[in-house]
Amino acid sequence: MKSIMIIEDNEHILHANAEYLRMYDYKVFEASTLDEAKIELSQHTPDLIILDNQLPDGYGLDFYKELCHTSDIPVIMISAEGGSTGEADALKQGVNVYLRKPYVMEELLRHVEMLTGS
Repeated sequence: MKSIMIIEDNEHILHANAEYLRMYDYKVFEASTLDEAKIELSQHTPDLIILDNQLPDGYGLDFYKELCHTSDIPVIMISAEGGSTGEADALKQGVNVYLRKPYVMEELLRHVEMLTGS
């Protein structure tokens, strides 16, 4: 079973994404802050991370930059930020996929399947 870490501070989005992916037999770990995510990542190595860019304790892109020094876990970044600058910067830094909120769950699933080989 493939595992996914979702890091998202919006409780509704976090739980909706987690439940949706569990319907497709993914094991899902949840974190609503970067600190929680670091604790989870010290205990589990997911096959994929879904990462919100704006979190209460920092920016997802900064977290990603730290993460990519020690790991090659693929990342889907999700963000409510408008404009193409944030997306271009994230993709330039190496984020695999950038989705702008709101997104269609089927689109998220398609990217998850592609990046996990499911």
